[in-house]
Amino acid sequence: MYFDLSQVPFSKRGSYFAVSELTDSIKKDTQKLCLRTVDGFSFIPGKTRDAGKTTIFRFIPLYCGNPIPYSAQASPCELQLKTEFGNVLICFADNSTILMRGEGEKLSLRLSFENRAYIYESGPGHSEIEGVCGQLGLRFRAGLLLGKMSMLQNWDGTGAEYSSIEFSPTGGCFSAAFQELTAGRKKDLTQYDYVSCRDQARQDFEKFLRKMPSVPEPYLKAKELAAYVLWESIVEPTGILGREAILMSKNWMCNIWSWDHCFNAIALSYHDPGLAWEQFMLMFDFQDKAGVIPDCVNNACASYTFVKPPIHGWALSKIMQNMKLSIEQLEEAYLKLSLWTNWWLDYRDHDQDGLCEYFHGNDSGWDNSTAFINSPAVEIPDLAAFLILQMKELSSLARNLKKFSQAEEWEKKANTMLDTMCSLCFKSGVPSARQAYTHQEVPNDSLILYLPVILGKLLPANILSGLLNTLKSKRFYTSHGFATESPQSPFYQSDGYWRGPIWAPSSMLIIDGLYRSGEKGLAVEAASRFVEMVAQNGFAENFDALTGEGLRDRAYTWTASVFLILAHEYLKGRPETGNPSLTEPPLL
Repeated sequence: MYFDLSQVPFSKRGSYFAVSELTDSIKKDTQKLCLRTVDGFSFIPGKTRDAGKTTIFRFIPLYCGNPIPYSAQASPCELQLKTEFGNVLICFADNSTILMRGEGEKLSLRLSFENRAYIYESGPGHSEIEGVCGQLGLRFRAGLLLGKMSMLQNWDGTGAEYSSIEFSPTGGCFSAAFQELTAGRKKDLTQYDYVSCRDQARQDFEKFLRKMPSVPEPYLKAKELAAYVLWESIVEPTGILGREAILMSKNWMCNIWSWDHCFNAIALSYHDPGLAWEQFMLMFDFQDKAGVIPDCVNNACASYTFVKPPIHGWALSKIMQNMKLSIEQLEEAYLKLSLWTNWWLDYRDHDQDGLCEYFHGNDSGWDNSTAFINSPAVEIPDLAAFLILQMKELSSLARNLKKFSQAEEWEKKANTMLDTMCSLCFKSGVPSARQAYTHQEVPNDSLILYLPVILGKLLPANILSGLLNTLKSKRFYTSHGFATESPQSPFYQSDGYWRGPIWAPSSMLIIDGLYRSGEKGLAVEAASRFVEMVAQNGFAENFDALTGEGLRDRAYTWTASVFLILAHEYLKGRPETGNPSLTEPPLL
């Protein structure tokens, strides 16, 4: 399998290094391939970043000392820079070390450093060069294994305006290593054998691939790429991270957000229960005494500026369909989910009307949804729906743990919130968003209002029927799936983030709700549309609702996970629905 480096980075499980093509940041530049760091100490959490600002160096192949054009061919275990004078091969030796091997009589490789990195000679016989990039919080070294090594630097007294290391061949070949230097990690670089390291990476990925859920044969190629996106997005536990963590991406979205992780955990729960549990519980490692979990984390810090919707009870119920939890895990989940649920009930119902509020679109996960177009805080029925499912899951957990009085209490709270949501947010059976305190309706045409379909037949028949009729119509449902803002809305934008594009999480929640509501055929059809769109356009952060084109970050893990879940559960794992076609179904 080969993949496009302008969309998917070359990395490996555990590493904070990633090799990317900076096609957006460096235009009309043939030397665009770079090594980047996704270490959280190099940026502020909660913010996306220009990939160019995380660059350590660029790879520049040379012939007779002059830069030459090349093409890049990337697979999960090896990256090849192909030139007419020979090739440069790159692989990961371990999480902090890459190996580079040149094959060509006069083919050299220059590492051209950025972000004011400076270098100096070190090691026995000047066989190594060390360096520091203060702007990225990175110390590193380069070591020569075969050939010749030289350095060039323009030192300005406090840093380097320019610095580079060059590897040249001896007998038509050179071999070198680049390694991040951290406490206890200065290894003997001569221990690394390129072929052995490359083959080990291949075996590690293939082992991970075998743990992915099964999908129909037409999607096997996309499944392999989805598995790679998940595998390469894993980072090892460092800093404040006590577990392996799947970042949302090693492109720009280099954090873990506190609803994104749930979809990754579900996708892993079929055949990799250990890693699935780690991903589900990861955000709860940062739960404070009041019960809130952070908006996002990385290995450097956690951000509590916003929250994300409480889909964790829903996600846990999905996970438990696929894997068995121990009593200790059930106890831990019950405690953490209880605290998280009570935080919403205690701290996010300021007007005390029985419905919790989002203080910002970011809290809902739908950052710029038109449901927030007037002002915060807003009561939206999706939040109540998630809390209802979470409380019902807590009731189930409590019964399994023989906490029967607590089980009854959670069930009572869930039913009370269900009644309140139906009476306040579904006047005349139509869902609405309401300003807190004033309770004035917020005019909008956002799909977020229809997420309560996740409650399925828990909803009164007239409300469920109204939701389903809208979801069956062309109001949101396009040839690729469910648009997050109706294409007929004046606020619709093809690349409007949550004002139009199709997203993986909203798609999965709606499809699961359709299935729970008895609309199995429509659920399968919607799943097939999403799966086909992703297979054709990659694992983008979101997609143009009318064309299916991938938008924003092109290697997003929750998109890969939802693709795997939907392809497995709806296109392969539920034979009673038949074999769905991808043709246009009847629309109201």
